[in-house]
Amino acid sequence: MSTPTSTMAGPPPSPSPWLHALVANVQDAIVLLDANGQVTYESPSACEILGIPPDDVLGAFGIGRIHPDERDAVIQSFERTIAVPGSVARATYRFERADGSWRHLEALAKNLLDDPDLRGVLITFRDVTERIQALEAAERAARSRDQFVARMGNELRTPLGEIIGWAQQAASHGSPIVDSLERISATASQLLRLIDEALELAAVQDGRLDLEATRIDLRSVVAEAAERVERLASQRDVVLHLPPPQADESVALADHARLRQVLVNLLSNAIRFNRYGGEVVIGWETMATQQVRLSVSDTGPGMPPAMLDRVFDRFERLGMTEAGMEGSGLGLAFANRIVELMNGTMSVENHPGRGATFRIDLPAA
Repeated sequence: MSTPTSTMAGPPPSPSPWLHALVANVQDAIVLLDANGQVTYESPSACEILGIPPDDVLGAFGIGRIHPDERDAVIQSFERTIAVPGSVARATYRFERADGSWRHLEALAKNLLDDPDLRGVLITFRDVTERIQALEAAERAARSRDQFVARMGNELRTPLGEIIGWAQQAASHGSPIVDSLERISATASQLLRLIDEALELAAVQDGRLDLEATRIDLRSVVAEAAERVERLASQRDVVLHLPPPQADESVALADHARLRQVLVNLLSNAIRFNRYGGEVVIGWETMATQQVRLSVSDTGPGMPPAMLDRVFDRFERLGMTEAGMEGSGLGLAFANRIVELMNGTMSVENHPGRGATFRIDLPAA
């Protein structure tokens, strides 16, 4: 970094024990640079935040560790600061720690080269990585929410329009009444499902959903869930495989109705995202960790790897839009939250081109 050379050289005076103890316990990092950008002092917290041993901090400030996209701007800001005594500059940039990880730093620099005691550029900075990540997550959630509102409006408008249209046809003399009423019933049910999903997820988020933990035979709850998706599986020529009768008879501690609801959601997804003529395999086992594991595997295309981190996020539709499928994007978020409330966990194993496996781990009874 090319900068003017200061006429004032030499290290800063040694601090008193009281001041040294004070600086050593400040969470924000303190670094003093000379006019050439060389570090003449660093506080203990600076080494901790930067992830660099003290001997490696003194001397070169590590401009090369600043992210390339922000490096030139930081250098220019430093050069402007040392050109004007007393000037102050602020910057936020990414810094590569010694372990290769990137952290967001928020820095404040002040030109104190004319100060007879400090004779340098004083920089204080803090690690704001978590704050920036939280802001980015909030922005993503806001975008997803806006997309959800727009999509939900369309999703609700479509079945309502169909209900009105088929009702009008049923009222006319030239339309078969039975067929019209069946279509009205189907579209009304679709609308009701969308509304129920939104209301139930809101109840879960607000803590208004009551759960009753009881001993549940997994075979019975799986059979009930499979029965509810048989028609959908038949429409897509998908075969459901359940464990044989002699399989492990696992018993879980969970809410029967809600666990069945979660399984119906997973099975419906496994069928809809499957290939025509595909298979869905349902299994369970008792784990050595005092837990039971349910699994639902399909033979579909799997998920794009970029979606894995968002698979249980609200409003995520996992490619349903591109596939022309209906849905609110709330099902997996709701299912995951229900499992958490039953002291369990959900996970997914993805096999691009070969399908995906969703797992539910619950306390064993």
